[in-house]
Amino acid sequence: MEELIKRLQYVRSLLTAMSNLNQREAEAWGRMQQIVQVQYVPLDKPVKKGMNVVIAAVLFVVASLLLLLMRALSIEGRVRSAYGKSIAFGDACARALPSALVGGAVVAVIAGAVVFAVQRSRSEAADRENALRMRQYQEALRRNEEAAAANKELETQIQEVQNRRQRISHEYVTSICPWFPREYCYFEAVDFFLHELELGTASTLPEAIKNYREFLFQKGVTERLDGLGRKMEVMIDNQKVMIDRQEEMIRQQMLGNAIAAANLIQNMKIAQNTGAIAANTGRIAGSNDAISAGIRQGNDTLGWIANRMSR
Repeated sequence: MEELIKRLQYVRSLLTAMSNLNQREAEAWGRMQQIVQVQYVPLDKPVKKGMNVVIAAVLFVVASLLLLLMRALSIEGRVRSAYGKSIAFGDACARALPSALVGGAVVAVIAGAVVFAVQRSRSEAADRENALRMRQYQEALRRNEEAAAANKELETQIQEVQNRRQRISHEYVTSICPWFPREYCYFEAVDFFLHELELGTASTLPEAIKNYREFLFQKGVTERLDGLGRKMEVMIDNQKVMIDRQEEMIRQQMLGNAIAAANLIQNMKIAQNTGAIAANTGRIAGSNDAISAGIRQGNDTLGWIANRMSR
Protein backbone atom coordinates (compact mmCIF):
# COMPACT_ATOMS: atom_id res chain seq x y z
CA MET A 1 0.00 0.00 0.00
CA GLU A 2 2.90 2.37 0.70
CA GLU A 3 4.14 1.74 -2.81
CA LEU A 4 0.69 2.64 -4.15
CA ILE A 5 0.69 5.83 -2.09
CA LYS A 6 4.08 6.80 -3.52
CA ARG A 7 2.87 6.14 -7.04
CA LEU A 8 -0.24 8.26 -6.47
CA GLN A 9 1.92 11.03 -5.01
CA TYR A 10 4.01 10.85 -8.18
CA VAL A 11 0.82 11.17 -10.24
CA ARG A 12 -0.14 14.22 -8.24
CA SER A 13 3.31 15.77 -8.74
CA LEU A 14 2.92 15.31 -12.50
CA LEU A 15 -0.50 16.97 -12.38
CA THR A 16 0.93 19.85 -10.35
CA ALA A 17 3.82 20.28 -12.77
CA MET A 18 1.44 20.23 -15.74
CA SER A 19 -0.83 22.83 -14.09
CA ASN A 20 2.13 25.10 -13.30
CA LEU A 21 3.38 24.83 -16.87
CA ASN A 22 -0.03 25.71 -18.25
CA GLN A 23 -0.20 28.74 -15.99
CA ARG A 24 3.31 29.84 -17.01
CA GLU A 25 2.43 29.52 -20.69
CA ALA A 26 -0.77 31.52 -20.23
CA GLU A 27 1.13 34.25 -18.40
CA ALA A 28 3.79 34.33 -21.12
CA TRP A 29 1.17 34.68 -23.83
CA GLY A 30 -0.45 37.44 -21.80
CA ARG A 31 2.85 39.39 -21.69
CA MET A 32 3.27 39.22 -25.45
CA GLN A 33 3.51 42.74 -26.90
CA GLN A 34 1.92 43.77 -30.17
CA ILE A 35 4.19 44.93 -32.98
CA VAL A 36 2.82 48.14 -34.45
CA GLN A 37 3.20 48.74 -38.17
CA VAL A 38 4.87 52.15 -38.63
CA GLN A 39 5.78 54.15 -41.71
CA TYR A 40 7.56 57.45 -42.17
CA VAL A 41 5.62 59.76 -44.48
CA PRO A 42 7.40 63.13 -44.83
CA LEU A 43 5.42 66.31 -45.40
CA ASP A 44 6.11 67.80 -48.84
CA LYS A 45 7.55 71.29 -48.92
CA PRO A 46 5.25 73.89 -50.50
CA VAL A 47 7.47 75.15 -53.37
CA LYS A 48 11.01 74.32 -54.40
CA LYS A 49 13.63 77.06 -54.60
CA GLY A 50 13.73 77.06 -58.41
CA MET A 51 10.06 77.97 -58.50
CA ASN A 52 10.76 81.26 -56.71
CA VAL A 53 12.84 82.50 -59.68
CA VAL A 54 10.05 81.57 -62.09
CA ILE A 55 7.46 83.35 -59.93
CA ALA A 56 9.68 86.49 -59.74
CA ALA A 57 10.18 86.51 -63.54
CA VAL A 58 6.46 86.19 -64.18
CA LEU A 59 5.71 89.00 -61.75
CA PHE A 60 8.39 91.18 -63.41
CA VAL A 61 6.92 90.68 -66.88
CA VAL A 62 3.32 91.25 -65.77
CA ALA A 63 4.17 94.33 -63.69
CA SER A 64 6.33 95.80 -66.45
CA LEU A 65 3.60 95.39 -69.06
CA LEU A 66 0.97 96.97 -66.80
CA LEU A 67 3.24 99.87 -65.90
CA LEU A 68 4.25 100.32 -69.55
CA LEU A 69 0.62 100.52 -70.62
CA MET A 70 -0.26 103.00 -67.87
CA ARG A 71 2.83 105.17 -68.50
CA ALA A 72 2.28 105.19 -72.25
CA LEU A 73 -1.33 106.27 -71.87
CA SER A 74 -0.27 108.93 -69.40
CA ILE A 75 2.42 110.32 -71.77
CA GLU A 76 -0.03 110.34 -74.69
CA GLY A 77 -2.55 112.30 -72.62
CA ARG A 78 0.01 114.88 -71.46
CA VAL A 79 1.29 115.46 -75.00
CA ARG A 80 -2.24 115.93 -76.30
CA SER A 81 -3.11 118.38 -73.58
CA ALA A 82 0.17 120.30 -73.89
CA TYR A 83 0.64 120.50 -77.67
CA GLY A 84 -2.84 119.81 -78.93
CA LYS A 85 -1.75 116.87 -80.99
CA SER A 86 -1.45 113.17 -80.42
CA ILE A 87 1.69 111.08 -80.27
CA ALA A 88 2.14 107.65 -81.69
CA PHE A 89 1.44 104.92 -79.20
CA GLY A 90 4.75 103.24 -80.07
CA ASP A 91 6.67 106.44 -79.30
CA ALA A 92 4.79 106.75 -76.02
CA CYS A 93 5.68 103.16 -75.15
CA ALA A 94 9.35 103.82 -76.03
CA ARG A 95 9.40 106.82 -73.68
CA ALA A 96 7.64 104.85 -70.91
CA LEU A 97 9.71 101.69 -71.29
CA PRO A 98 12.65 102.60 -68.97
CA SER A 99 10.43 103.70 -66.09
CA ALA A 100 8.12 100.70 -66.63
CA LEU A 101 11.07 98.32 -66.48
CA VAL A 102 12.30 99.94 -63.28
CA GLY A 103 8.83 99.83 -61.72
CA GLY A 104 8.34 96.23 -62.83
CA ALA A 105 11.68 95.31 -61.31
CA VAL A 106 10.74 96.98 -58.04
CA VAL A 107 7.37 95.23 -57.96
CA ALA A 108 9.00 91.91 -58.86
CA VAL A 109 11.63 92.33 -56.14
CA ILE A 110 9.07 93.26 -53.49
CA ALA A 111 6.61 90.53 -54.50
CA GLY A 112 9.44 88.02 -54.84
CA ALA A 113 10.70 88.91 -51.37
CA VAL A 114 7.20 88.44 -49.92
CA VAL A 115 6.74 85.15 -51.73
CA PHE A 116 10.19 84.00 -50.66
CA ALA A 117 9.49 84.88 -47.04
CA VAL A 118 6.16 83.05 -47.08
CA GLN A 119 7.66 80.02 -48.81
CA ARG A 120 10.58 79.97 -46.41
CA SER A 121 8.27 80.12 -43.42
CA ARG A 122 6.19 77.26 -44.80
CA SER A 123 9.33 75.32 -45.65
CA GLU A 124 10.67 75.74 -42.11
CA ALA A 125 7.30 74.61 -40.71
CA ALA A 126 7.44 71.56 -43.01
CA ASP A 127 10.99 70.83 -41.83
CA ARG A 128 9.89 70.99 -38.20
CA GLU A 129 6.92 68.70 -38.92
CA ASN A 130 9.15 66.24 -40.77
CA ALA A 131 11.65 66.27 -37.91
CA LEU A 132 8.83 65.52 -35.45
CA ARG A 133 7.53 62.72 -37.66
CA MET A 134 11.04 61.29 -37.95
CA ARG A 135 11.45 61.30 -34.16
CA GLN A 136 8.08 59.59 -33.74
CA TYR A 137 9.00 57.06 -36.42
CA GLN A 138 12.35 56.30 -34.77
CA GLU A 139 10.66 56.03 -31.36
CA ALA A 140 8.10 53.59 -32.78
CA LEU A 141 10.89 51.57 -34.37
CA ARG A 142 12.73 51.47 -31.04
CA ARG A 143 9.58 50.30 -29.21
CA ASN A 144 9.01 47.65 -31.88
CA GLU A 145 12.57 46.42 -31.52
CA GLU A 146 12.21 46.22 -27.74
CA ALA A 147 8.85 44.44 -28.11
CA ALA A 148 10.31 42.03 -30.65
CA ALA A 149 13.22 41.23 -28.32
CA ALA A 150 10.86 40.71 -25.37
CA ASN A 151 8.53 38.59 -27.49
CA LYS A 152 11.44 36.49 -28.69
CA GLU A 153 12.44 35.80 -25.09
CA LEU A 154 8.83 34.94 -24.22
CA GLU A 155 8.60 32.64 -27.25
CA THR A 156 11.72 30.87 -26.02
CA GLN A 157 10.12 30.44 -22.59
CA ILE A 158 6.89 29.19 -24.17
CA GLN A 159 8.83 26.68 -26.27
CA GLU A 160 10.63 25.45 -23.16
CA VAL A 161 7.30 25.11 -21.34
CA GLN A 162 5.82 23.19 -24.26
CA ASN A 163 8.84 20.87 -24.40
CA ARG A 164 8.60 20.17 -20.67
CA ARG A 165 4.87 19.60 -20.95
CA GLN A 166 5.45 17.19 -23.81
CA ARG A 167 7.98 15.26 -21.71
CA ILE A 168 5.51 15.12 -18.80
CA SER A 169 2.76 13.92 -21.15
CA HIS A 170 5.08 11.23 -22.49
CA GLU A 171 5.98 10.21 -18.95
CA TYR A 172 2.30 10.06 -18.01
CA VAL A 173 1.40 7.96 -21.06
CA THR A 174 4.25 5.51 -20.57
CA SER A 175 4.35 5.25 -16.77
CA ILE A 176 0.91 6.22 -15.43
CA CYS A 177 -1.70 5.24 -18.03
CA PRO A 178 -0.95 1.48 -17.80
CA TRP A 179 -2.19 1.28 -14.20
CA PHE A 180 -4.09 4.55 -13.49
CA PRO A 181 -7.49 5.27 -15.14
CA ARG A 182 -7.35 8.34 -17.33
CA GLU A 183 -10.86 9.51 -16.34
CA TYR A 184 -9.60 10.16 -12.81
CA CYS A 185 -6.61 12.22 -13.84
CA TYR A 186 -7.44 15.35 -11.86
CA PHE A 187 -6.55 16.71 -8.44
CA GLU A 188 -9.79 15.97 -6.60
CA ALA A 189 -9.77 12.28 -7.51
CA VAL A 190 -6.07 11.73 -6.77
CA ASP A 191 -6.33 13.57 -3.44
CA PHE A 192 -9.37 11.43 -2.54
CA PHE A 193 -7.49 8.21 -3.36
CA LEU A 194 -4.51 9.29 -1.23
CA HIS A 195 -6.82 10.25 1.64
CA GLU A 196 -8.59 6.86 1.51
CA LEU A 197 -5.31 4.95 1.45
CA GLU A 198 -3.77 7.00 4.24
CA LEU A 199 -6.88 6.53 6.43
CA GLY A 200 -6.98 2.83 5.69
CA THR A 201 -10.56 2.87 4.36
CA ALA A 202 -9.12 1.45 1.12
CA SER A 203 -6.12 -0.76 0.56
CA THR A 204 -6.11 -0.93 -3.23
CA LEU A 205 -6.76 1.48 -6.05
CA PRO A 206 -10.04 -0.25 -7.14
CA GLU A 207 -11.36 0.09 -3.58
CA ALA A 208 -10.41 3.77 -3.54
CA ILE A 209 -12.12 4.25 -6.91
CA LYS A 210 -15.23 2.51 -5.60
CA ASN A 211 -15.31 4.76 -2.54
CA TYR A 212 -14.82 7.79 -4.75
CA ARG A 213 -17.74 6.78 -6.93
CA GLU A 214 -19.91 6.39 -3.83
CA PHE A 215 -18.72 9.80 -2.68
CA LEU A 216 -19.62 11.32 -6.05
CA PHE A 217 -23.05 9.67 -5.88
CA GLN A 218 -23.67 11.00 -2.39
CA LYS A 219 -22.36 14.37 -3.45
CA GLY A 220 -24.72 14.39 -6.42
CA VAL A 221 -27.64 13.41 -4.20
CA THR A 222 -26.70 16.09 -1.72
CA GLU A 223 -26.40 18.69 -4.45
CA ARG A 224 -29.77 17.68 -5.86
CA LEU A 225 -31.30 17.88 -2.40
CA ASP A 226 -29.67 21.23 -1.88
CA GLY A 227 -31.08 22.32 -5.22
CA LEU A 228 -34.54 21.15 -4.20
CA GLY A 229 -34.15 22.91 -0.87
CA ARG A 230 -33.19 26.13 -2.62
CA LYS A 231 -36.16 25.76 -4.94
CA MET A 232 -38.44 25.21 -1.93
CA GLU A 233 -36.98 28.30 -0.28
CA VAL A 234 -37.68 30.27 -3.44
CA MET A 235 -41.25 28.96 -3.53
CA ILE A 236 -41.74 29.83 0.14
CA ASP A 237 -40.34 33.31 -0.46
CA ASN A 238 -42.71 33.73 -3.41
CA GLN A 239 -45.65 32.61 -1.24
CA LYS A 240 -44.62 35.09 1.44
CA VAL A 241 -44.54 37.83 -1.16
CA MET A 242 -48.02 36.84 -2.37
CA ILE A 243 -49.35 36.77 1.20
CA ASP A 244 -47.81 40.18 1.89
CA ARG A 245 -49.46 41.53 -1.25
CA GLN A 246 -52.84 40.09 -0.23
CA GLU A 247 -52.52 41.57 3.25
CA GLU A 248 -51.62 44.92 1.71
CA MET A 249 -54.69 44.72 -0.53
CA ILE A 250 -56.86 43.89 2.50
CA ARG A 251 -55.40 46.83 4.43
CA GLN A 252 -56.05 49.12 1.51
CA GLN A 253 -59.64 47.80 1.24
CA MET A 254 -60.21 48.34 4.98
CA LEU A 255 -58.80 51.83 4.69
CA GLY A 256 -61.10 52.53 1.76
CA ASN A 257 -64.10 51.25 3.74
CA ALA A 258 -63.18 53.40 6.73
CA ILE A 259 -62.87 56.46 4.49
CA ALA A 260 -66.28 55.70 2.93
CA ALA A 261 -67.89 55.33 6.38
CA ALA A 262 -66.35 58.60 7.54
CA ASN A 263 -67.64 60.34 4.41
CA LEU A 264 -71.13 58.89 5.04
CA ILE A 265 -71.16 60.12 8.65
CA GLN A 266 -69.93 63.53 7.51
CA ASN A 267 -72.66 63.73 4.89
CA MET A 268 -75.28 62.80 7.50
CA LYS A 269 -74.01 65.55 9.80
CA ILE A 270 -74.11 68.01 6.95
CA ALA A 271 -77.73 66.99 6.20
CA GLN A 272 -78.70 67.47 9.87
CA ASN A 273 -77.03 70.87 9.97
CA THR A 274 -78.82 71.82 6.76
CA GLY A 275 -82.22 70.87 8.35
CA ALA A 276 -81.43 72.88 11.48
CA ILE A 277 -80.46 75.89 9.37
CA ALA A 278 -83.73 75.60 7.44
CA ALA A 279 -85.74 75.46 10.72
CA ASN A 280 -83.91 78.52 12.11
CA THR A 281 -84.52 80.33 8.85
CA GLY A 282 -88.29 79.57 9.20
CA ARG A 283 -88.39 80.83 12.77
CA ILE A 284 -86.56 84.01 11.77
CA ALA A 285 -89.03 84.54 8.96
CA GLY A 286 -92.00 84.13 11.45
CA SER A 287 -90.44 86.66 13.82
CA ASN A 288 -90.01 89.12 10.98
CA ASP A 289 -93.70 88.72 10.09
CA ALA A 290 -94.74 89.35 13.72
CA ILE A 291 -92.52 92.44 13.89
CA SER A 292 -94.02 93.73 10.64
CA ALA A 293 -97.60 93.20 12.00
CA GLY A 294 -96.72 95.04 15.25
CA ILE A 295 -95.25 97.93 13.27
CA ARG A 296 -98.41 98.18 11.13
CA GLN A 297 -100.63 98.12 14.24
CA GLY A 298 -98.52 100.83 15.85
CA ASN A 299 -98.80 102.95 12.73
CA ASP A 300 -102.58 102.51 12.74
CA THR A 301 -102.74 103.57 16.40
CA LEU A 302 -100.63 106.65 15.71
CA GLY A 303 -102.93 107.53 12.82
CA TRP A 304 -106.07 107.26 14.99
CA ILE A 305 -104.50 109.47 17.67
CA ALA A 306 -103.53 112.01 15.08
CA ASN A 307 -107.11 112.11 13.75
CA ARG A 308 -108.60 112.59 17.26
CA MET A 309 -106.26 115.48 18.02
CA SER A 310 -107.07 117.22 14.79
CA ARG A 311 -110.78 117.34 15.77
